[in-house]
Amino acid sequence: MNHAAKRLTPVPSDLDIAQAATPLPIKEVAAQLGLTEDDLIYFGKTKAKVHLDTLPKLADRPMGKYIDVTAITPTPLGEGKTTTSIGLVQGLGVLGHKAIACIRQPSMGPTFGIKGGAAGGGYSQVIPMEDFNLHLTGDIHAITAAHNLVAAAIDARWYHEDRMNDEKLAKVGLSRLNIDPYRLTWNRVTDTNDRALRKVMVGLGPEDDGRPRQTGFDITVASEIMAILALVNGTDYKSALRDLRQRAGRTVIGTNKDGKPITLDDLGVAGAVTVLMKDALHPNLLQTLKQWWEPLMRMAPTLCDSVGAVCVFHAGEPTAGGLAIAIDFPNREVREWKGEDHGFRFNVQRELVETVVAQRANDWSNALFLSCRFSAWRKGQYNEYLYNFFKSLDEERMVRAEAEALRKHDPDRGGLAQEEFELGGYIIERTCPHRQADLKVFGEIDGDEFVCTLHGWRFDLDTGVCRNAADHRLKVRRAPS
Repeated sequence: MNHAAKRLTPVPSDLDIAQAATPLPIKEVAAQLGLTEDDLIYFGKTKAKVHLDTLPKLADRPMGKYIDVTAITPTPLGEGKTTTSIGLVQGLGVLGHKAIACIRQPSMGPTFGIKGGAAGGGYSQVIPMEDFNLHLTGDIHAITAAHNLVAAAIDARWYHEDRMNDEKLAKVGLSRLNIDPYRLTWNRVTDTNDRALRKVMVGLGPEDDGRPRQTGFDITVASEIMAILALVNGTDYKSALRDLRQRAGRTVIGTNKDGKPITLDDLGVAGAVTVLMKDALHPNLLQTLKQWWEPLMRMAPTLCDSVGAVCVFHAGEPTAGGLAIAIDFPNREVREWKGEDHGFRFNVQRELVETVVAQRANDWSNALFLSCRFSAWRKGQYNEYLYNFFKSLDEERMVRAEAEALRKHDPDRGGLAQEEFELGGYIIERTCPHRQADLKVFGEIDGDEFVCTLHGWRFDLDTGVCRNAADHRLKVRRAPS
């Protein structure tokens, strides 16, 4: 369902492009991947984590193909890898593949620096872009807290070992590590660019404030805990959490005065680091930039060609923050209207449009137009295909609308009227005797009746008599057992 949006000249900023998009509810994105609501940990309507306990239920699925995007020479400002990755995923989506980009959450340091965000660029970016580039689901904040907890533990241990003999240390459950302050490799971290913190002195002040030493700050995404998070493995959440605990415990923060490495297990903080990182283990699920209607339009070429013109949708008054949207049926595009010629126009209050968009309403004829709070204009004859489009704003409905458009253009469709098909133990003629709807698409069995779901005709399964209008009979018989 990914696609290349219409390019505007001049090209809008990344932020303008991202904010012009209407994100799908994240549960719909998840559903396209075969995930249910029980597999998700929601962070609002457009963001979620995928719980790692989803892994066992996917264990029997065949392995997908892995494409590594790397070794790209970026522009001076750093663009390259993410934009290429997202563009590749969008292209694979257009070709009908289920494709997912696995990328690291951006650091806020470059985001607020000259480089900017790392959500991709132009029409190949992750949305919601602002959330992705900032706090998202708090994973980087968790890394910051875990890393700085270790840094605090290092200084606390060094301070207490200097004040206490081995007997006193043993009474509080500690053994002497003999930390060498000149061989510590563990700085503190912050997720902003702050050159004044690259080299700092800590422990200044009265004796109770610690022992002075030189250290510094790195950016959070350079933390070894970030690397561990990327490497954690497991078949479910419990095993992944265990792997995280083991990797954290082996992490080296420096050496003692004899040159032997000191680990987080030696320091006694590996468990605390694991607890702080327990939610960050679950991967985040977002979506690439896409429109709602363009994929549906590509599913229904006959219907779009039958509309055959641009429909302009005014959502509110332009002078009061309204939008003018062009639904270009001939070119299968949805874009901002720039005053070009059109065949249809609707004027609707913006709040009504925002409501049906937020509800993801799949039938605007009922959800919007029946309110009678709109005005309409057309050039020429009434066009039923336009209203059929607005009734069919999901994949299932659009398949049916396209089938009906095909039927109207060619009722027989190369002998379709003479075909039969089998459903629920009955052999049924392919076309409805009333208005020739394709019953293989629009038919279903309801108790002792067969129903044409497109127009509501109901037929007795034993006799074929129409219960709405007795002058039409459906050809139906029981299938051989």
